[in-house]
Amino acid sequence: MTPVFDSLTFDELKHLAEKHPEKLEEYRQQWIEQTIEEASDNHQRRLRGLQFQIDMHRRKSKTPMGSCIQISKMMHDSLANLYEVITQEKAISVAPAEVAQNYSTAPRSTAASVTAAADNKVITFPSVATVIAAE
Repeated sequence: MTPVFDSLTFDELKHLAEKHPEKLEEYRQQWIEQTIEEASDNHQRRLRGLQFQIDMHRRKSKTPMGSCIQISKMMHDSLANLYEVITQEKAISVAPAEVAQNYSTAPRSTAASVTAAADNKVITFPSVATVIAAE
């Protein structure tokens, strides 16, 4: 089944938005549902949860622009979380000499432990408060 939006031009979508917004909304919901249905089973639950969050932001928002800003914020937060995970993975994969140096300078009472899954070693890093205080 071809998604409805794939067969509509930009001008047709614009016309629907201006003259028949309820029909455009119906198409939007069909497209979303079809997209989620086409995803693998293990991704569908996450996609439904994400769509629920988006729908709630749209309902709570007083204006379409407010809705857009909130959904954009969700995307930025998600990217920030991804960046954090990537940088933590890089921190875990540092050379053993760097780990030893970081460990020896970190206060023992405020250090956070991170387990490296590859070889089950505990690598200790200074807490955020310690890093901020050092700067």
